[in-house]
Amino acid sequence: MNTNFMTTLGIAGGIVAIVSLWGQLRGFFEFISSLFIVKVELFSWNSKQVQIYYLSQNFKPLRLLANSFSFMPGFIRPLKKRQEYALRVIGDSPSFFYKGWKFLWVHSPKGENHNTSMSFIRGMFNAEKLVLAMEDEYNCKPYFCRYATYRITGTRGKHGSKNQGPEQGVKMSSSAKDYINMPVRWKLEDIGNPKREEIFIPQNESIRRLLDETRKWWDSEEWYTSRGLPHRRGWLFHGKPGSGKTILVRKIAESLDVPVYSYDLGSLYNDELYDAWTTMDRPCIALMEDIDAVFEGRKNITPGDGGLTFDCLLNCMDGIEDNHGLMLIINTNHIERVDNALRNRPGRIDRVVNLGDPDKRAYEELAKKMVGDVGMEKHVVEALKDNETMAQFQERLSRTAMKLLWEEEEEKEVPKNKVHRTLNELVGAIDE
Repeated sequence: MNTNFMTTLGIAGGIVAIVSLWGQLRGFFEFISSLFIVKVELFSWNSKQVQIYYLSQNFKPLRLLANSFSFMPGFIRPLKKRQEYALRVIGDSPSFFYKGWKFLWVHSPKGENHNTSMSFIRGMFNAEKLVLAMEDEYNCKPYFCRYATYRITGTRGKHGSKNQGPEQGVKMSSSAKDYINMPVRWKLEDIGNPKREEIFIPQNESIRRLLDETRKWWDSEEWYTSRGLPHRRGWLFHGKPGSGKTILVRKIAESLDVPVYSYDLGSLYNDELYDAWTTMDRPCIALMEDIDAVFEGRKNITPGDGGLTFDCLLNCMDGIEDNHGLMLIINTNHIERVDNALRNRPGRIDRVVNLGDPDKRAYEELAKKMVGDVGMEKHVVEALKDNETMAQFQERLSRTAMKLLWEEEEEKEVPKNKVHRTLNELVGAIDE
């Protein structure tokens, strides 16, 4: 019995000694390795996409290793169509990249923090210069665009309780491009929605002044900062449905090149709104649409118990968090249902803007853009006579424009058919 005990004790002691020795040996080998290998660690939410963009522009992957791939749907600009495209996954396994005779390997642990690291033999690169080159390359890419839409939804009204189930936590759906993996065939600039002409906004004098004020406010950041004032703006848009409230927000966001965070207030709890509010990437636009469908006065009128409180909403707008670079826009169809705390409170809501109806000039601009000068005046007169909203007028013009397009296509087909018949008749005559 004593012999077995002593044997077990000896084995345990041996294991402890080996573990302790291994720890010392590991530290020694890591020290020796650091003399020859430089490891650069990058910590931030977008480190990986900055790194991948730089590598895709300046390095080639060593294809013998790290053959992990995935597929993503996207619009391929050179092909002018949407399809699946292959991505090289930069993940747990080290991925090797080379440029001439120099090479480095990248390691990106799993998880949502997007932290990453890269290593190389000492003397091949200068770590600081490499990081600064990544910064310059990413910030100067010609198609770089911050504009994207992020929809913020919470857990209220979902299956299960607030803290249980697969739907736990605030969700953010995004239109932003993902750079955390490397396209195999295409360049990063080849992927993305097709470039469009500048978005059309139905305007009247009020909207024209608003857009002008937006640009002046945006260009005055230095003036605000030099005086210790927050570079912040708050607007409440109201008007009947179809008056262009949402499209106006998009116009502003695209012109300023800032992201839009659109909050689904009815699905959020207090802590979920606060968490999402404090993590917005400023400068940005925080958008709250149809607030009258969530709050009537200060009462949350959405079905169910609990939910977002009006006080929490105000605290986020006025809180001690840094709101520098924030543009808050609230939309409503029923201004009379909105509490005075959002209607008459400079510093929170600086202006209440009634979008009203577009003027005749706006109808003429849209008609000329869609159908040209042919029948433009007729369409404008009929729209104003029928008191059509701009959305209704645009649908009228769309039908007219498509009809004209189809008629042009049919006219093009007629000569082709005549040529085909003539050729067939000629061949028939020769055969005879």
